[in-house]
Amino acid sequence: MEGFSWKKVAIRSLMLIPIILLGLVIFPLLGGSPLYVLFGISGPTAGVTRALLAALRLDFQAYFYYHALAIPLLFVFLFAFFHDLLPISKKIANIIFIITGIIAFLFHIFRLL
Repeated sequence: MEGFSWKKVAIRSLMLIPIILLGLVIFPLLGGSPLYVLFGISGPTAGVTRALLAALRLDFQAYFYYHALAIPLLFVFLFAFFHDLLPISKKIANIIFIITGIIAFLFHIFRLL
């Protein structure tokens, strides 16, 4: 654990800007995610951006239609980005990541069926 400081939080928050631009600008211009563009397969996080935008509009029917795990995945993504600034052991963080990955994979299989 590095230790919490607002300067570290600000720097990491600025590092999120290219990731957000990638998801909101670059991928739509390319026609989708690289997995979809190259192989025609939608990934386990397909629809997360649309679901989060629907949740911001308070359209929860569209949110669940696009991806029911979008908000939990957003929180885990942010946790992954900032976890070393929080007072949580690396072992607990890894358990959270593994459980989230398993749930996302199983949810993706469920959506495919």
